[in-house]
Amino acid sequence: MKACASKGITCLLVKMPFNLAVFDVNAADGLKEHCPDVQNWYIGGHSLGGSMAATHLSENPQNYEGLVLLASYSTSDISGCGIDVLSVYGS
Repeated sequence: MKACASKGITCLLVKMPFNLAVFDVNAADGLKEHCPDVQNWYIGGHSLGGSMAATHLSENPQNYEGLVLLASYSTSDISGCGIDVLSVYGS
């Protein structure tokens, strides 16, 4: 996020209960009101956070242009959402 922000990309990090996104899958709700000038929204996360971001996106595809998965995977079928997905992983 720091690298993206240093390039002028607005980045928001949502605090999760107990540092686990599974306890608040819809934590991204309401973020658009904080940054009304942002027109293209992407959601993502690392590990379980990415899976919960995909779940949130699957229920709100109209709110996002894409999904970023960092060492993660989607637990929801998002194939019909028509969004871009960037999946980064290593071994």
